Amino acid sequence: MPKGKRRHKFEEESAESVWPDDGLCPLCQRALVPGPTVNYHHLVPKAYGGKRRYAIHTVCHSKIHSLFMEHELAAVYNTFEGLREQSDIAKFIHWLSSKPPTFTSRHQRSHKKDNKESLL
Repeated sequence: MPKGKRRHKFEEESAESVWPDDGLCPLCQRALVPGPTVNYHHLVPKAYGGKRRYAIHTVCHSKIHSLFMEHELAAVYNTFEGLREQSDIAKFIHWLSSKPPTFTSRHQRSHKKDNKESLL
């Protein structure tokens, strides 16, 4: 890359970013609306060699990372099906189902994740 020409992180990784063909969030199955309510999630975290990023709602992305550590995402929850089957995520999806596609919310850090980190 020529000196002085900086590429944005999104431009560098855009070839490995996936927008679902049906336009639905692969976690909650609600419509994705391009803009600030959409984020990208690595099913396999970058620290574990993940390259492909998937468009999901920001609120869904925040929920995933409030519950699981990266090693859990890499080893156990590395598919959207696996994530949806997890009980806390299933409850979250049920709760979220009545919200509009542009809904945003802050998630407090999960006590489950705090407890796991204290064991490390």
